Amino acid sequence: MSKVASFLRFVMRPSTAIGVAFLYAAALAVNAHVAGRGVPALEVDYERFLRDAGGGAAGVVETGTHYIAEDGRYRRDRTVLLDVDGRPVHERTSEIHLPSGRGPDARNPERAGVGERITIRHDVERVVIGPLDPVPETPEFIPSLDGSDSVSSFEGTESLGIRTIGPVMVSGGRRTIRAPGGGSMEIEFWEARSGNSRRTRPIVIERHVRDTETGGGESMRVKSAMRVNAPADLFDVPRGYRVRNLPAR
Repeated sequence: MSKVASFLRFVMRPSTAIGVAFLYAAALAVNAHVAGRGVPALEVDYERFLRDAGGGAAGVVETGTHYIAEDGRYRRDRTVLLDVDGRPVHERTSEIHLPSGRGPDARNPERAGVGERITIRHDVERVVIGPLDPVPETPEFIPSLDGSDSVSSFEGTESLGIRTIGPVMVSGGRRTIRAPGGGSMEIEFWEARSGNSRRTRPIVIERHVRDTETGGGESMRVKSAMRVNAPADLFDVPRGYRVRNLPAR
């Protein structure tokens, strides 16, 4: 008990209490400084689900999160729940887009001015790094059906204007295209850009695909959206993962 009593008397001294308070305040300041070094970004949670012939939801096949940074960096984390045959799976992948000068291309003269696309498979701890597709020059886009970003420009896309989803300002479009197996599909999509700049890559955060004959299809719907300070290492290659570099095109 004598040691405990001595320790308590030491802690209760005014000079010691002031020192402890100073250390505590310094720790809080350091934590705030570290948190302040995060990357300003939009965090958008989504789910992708199938629609039956009547247009009703028939099952969630994928969930995920978009991180759209103001400096042009982008990451999507996705978890696939059902494969193309409707069988349960649990496949976790991530994709990171780094504009020119923000990723490994800054150290790779072969890819100067191109940017990087980083694909991560978490189940096997494997990373593939390749060149990023160029940003389309026109505002009319058709989104890929299995991805999150617009991949090609099309004339004749109907503009749906601009609206907001939470704090995110998005522009929309609608296009009817021929389906691979015949018939046609109507695609409605809403896309956001980092920093609201036309020079950055558009990211489709909401998409609805409908078979014009049966009414079935699929939708990718925003569940929540907010502005965050994302950790800086969110856009880095995970440590310990095997990395494969693809040549520039």
